Amino acid sequence: MRCDLYLRSPPVASTRADEGAGRLDSLTGLRFFAALAVFGLHLLLAFPGAPYGALDHVFGAGPAAVSFFFVLSGFVLTWAHREGDRAGPFLQRRVARIYPLQVATWALTLVILLAVVHQPPGRGPAVASLLLLSPWVPSAQYYNAMDAACWSLGCELFFYALFPFILPALARLSTRARHLALAGAVAGPLLVATVLHGAQPGSTHFWFLYYFPPVRLAEFVAGMLVALELRAGSWPRLPRGPVAAAALAAFVAASWAPPAFAVVSVTLVPFLLLVGAAAHADLGGRPSVLRSRALVRLGIWSFAFYLVHGPVLEVFAHFEPRHLSMAGGVATALATFAVSLALAALACRAVERPLERRLRPRARARIPVGGR
Repeated sequence: MRCDLYLRSPPVASTRADEGAGRLDSLTGLRFFAALAVFGLHLLLAFPGAPYGALDHVFGAGPAAVSFFFVLSGFVLTWAHREGDRAGPFLQRRVARIYPLQVATWALTLVILLAVVHQPPGRGPAVASLLLLSPWVPSAQYYNAMDAACWSLGCELFFYALFPFILPALARLSTRARHLALAGAVAGPLLVATVLHGAQPGSTHFWFLYYFPPVRLAEFVAGMLVALELRAGSWPRLPRGPVAAAALAAFVAASWAPPAFAVVSVTLVPFLLLVGAAAHADLGGRPSVLRSRALVRLGIWSFAFYLVHGPVLEVFAHFEPRHLSMAGGVATALATFAVSLALAALACRAVERPLERRLRPRARARIPVGGR
């Protein structure tokens, strides 16, 4: 699947109970839907001649889903923060979380490129992808290299490096200052999109507003601020149903927006409200289908699903005709989804979880983050 995709991977943010100050299983369920949105986008890109019709506007805004994951990552890491936690152990935990599966899928992709599709990657892009440096280079040969999922993980690694320094500063803010900071985090991406409103995928301007890690930091910080607001008791209690409907409407609407605005600006506020409302409901013990056992399990697999579905589509796109009948299109969609999900479940069980446990530092007691 050699196309200039401008989203292939979500960042990761675990919402498991052992990493938070309370069970936030609705957020785990939401992770699966965000991962599914990106899978749908990549399915459309891998088979551009398939008769998927209206799915263009259902999954066409898949690039905006990465914004949800950046927001979610900032929220969850702040919610799970341990008072007095040092930067070293924190970074060790985050590397243990993302690198084992990243290396495994990088190796799988290399085998597929060499042995199946016979398109050897460039040495520089391949190394940059392995080291999660690809989003720092303004070239599609780099940020779309290999599984290309690595570009968003490269952003996450940058966020992780700054998190121990940003959080204490945010936690010391007054309520009014937090509100102003949140407004600034929301306005930042809109300002960048306005200045670069004509940016198109593949251009250097689009790389700057979509891939460049410092620009994407605003979404991560916005998620952090929502978590601090919730901890301080100053986040409004909003009904999940209308908030979820608004987020879904914004996501679909993004498929009609200019690319510069579609990737973040259209959906950022609805996503922040959705994360806050879902977390609020979980803390209040209110029932939710998002906390069902099946959706939580799918959410747990979502990181692996996000990393493995690209190589799976690569293989299917190599052997399948690009122009599929309706029946062929449905069969291909179901087959690629089933294979990706099965492989994700296996990768989570055999690679992600055991190696994460082995590489993580010894657990310490948790003290909730304070905030004025």
